[in-house]
Amino acid sequence: MTAPTDLGQELTVTATGTGLITIGTGYCLVGGYWYRVTVPITRPVVPNTSGSARRDLVVVRADPLADTATVTILPGTPGSGTPPAPTRQGAGVWDVVLAVITIAGQSGVVAPGDVDTRPREFTAPSGAAPCLSTHRPPTPHRGMVALETDTGTLIVWTGTRWASIADTQFPTDWAALELRSGYRTASHGHAPSWCFIRPGRVELRGTIERSNGAALPSGDYYARVPAAARPGAWRRYPIACESRSGVAVMRMDVVSVNSTGSLPGQLVGYSSHSPRWICLDGIEYDL
Repeated sequence: MTAPTDLGQELTVTATGTGLITIGTGYCLVGGYWYRVTVPITRPVVPNTSGSARRDLVVVRADPLADTATVTILPGTPGSGTPPAPTRQGAGVWDVVLAVITIAGQSGVVAPGDVDTRPREFTAPSGAAPCLSTHRPPTPHRGMVALETDTGTLIVWTGTRWASIADTQFPTDWAALELRSGYRTASHGHAPSWCFIRPGRVELRGTIERSNGAALPSGDYYARVPAAARPGAWRRYPIACESRSGVAVMRMDVVSVNSTGSLPGQLVGYSSHSPRWICLDGIEYDL
């Protein structure tokens, strides 16, 4: 895999245990200004004269009145667990967050491990900012879209909370059902299979026929879903089948996990039409 052309151009903030932080090469668009660092630069921190730790915010600040964009360190409040909020004025000062740095009480230096770049706010070609579910963008604007890379969930900021748009882990890939010996995929349609269309919701599809071409017996099972896809209660559905007189409807049961009669997860069909094949398409159920 080829590395992206902008690799190493993230304005990464680092520290080495001195009174200076280093901002690496990179670029960003902030408040309508294009800001770029072609050679790493340093910025001094304000010593913390308090006995409690202080969390400062490192930003790129655009100031239209000064007609500048610069890296700025916003001092926090000693003892507070959160850094100051960035300034976001529609036609005025606008901050883009690069990092949060922690300065211990009675100290003027920043240790390497006291630089937190997780609050950084990125944009991506798709428009969604990558983040972690435990470290979402700290100062989102209404309509901001983010992707939790650890959960695969796409979220949007409504103005008061983060709401899920979609879970990119779903639907899952189709997986084969376990066909009973003597049964096979019919000559048309999908192979008998299942997937999760969302957490706890299963969908089935596919066609089944007897391997010898005979009619499917009523009251018998034809396939079985795996343990992960077995419902907590018995499910019954009308499904399409084909008899010698044409297309008909039959009953298909999905046996529950706590069944004491049939084996859990079996697909049991009931029909008086002596069907030559059945279709599982459209069957959905919650676990």
